Amino acid sequence: MNVDELNKLMSGLKDGLSQVMPEGMGSIDEEIETESGGGLVKVVVGTEGAVTKISIDPLLLDKENVSHLEQLLIAAVNDGRSKWEEALKQKTISTFLKNPPQGFDIQKAMADALKVLNR
Repeated sequence: MNVDELNKLMSGLKDGLSQVMPEGMGSIDEEIETESGGGLVKVVVGTEGAVTKISIDPLLLDKENVSHLEQLLIAAVNDGRSKWEEALKQKTISTFLKNPPQGFDIQKAMADALKVLNR
C-alpha cells in the first residue's frame, strides 16, 4: 500500500466516523468524579467535558496551604479531564463498531490498516 492508498484509507475511516457520529457524540453518559490529595480536593467533570463541581476540604483553606491547594486543584482537574477524554474515546469507538455507516466494510478497513502497520 502506497501513501495515496493510505491517505484514501484514512479518509474513508474519517468519513465513516463522521457519518455514524450522532449529535451529542461529544459527550459521555455519566459524570466523571476524581480526587487528589487523598480526597482533600474533589472534581466532577460533566458529560460535556467541563468541570461542574469542585470540593475543597476546609483543612486546605489556610494561607499557608495556597500553593498546595493550587497543585491539588490542577492535579484533580487534569485527571478528571483525562478520564473524560478516555471515556469519550471509548464511547466513540464502541458506537462506530456497533453501527458502521452503510457500505463501510469494517473488516476490510481493519485488514488494510494491519497491512500498513506490518510494513
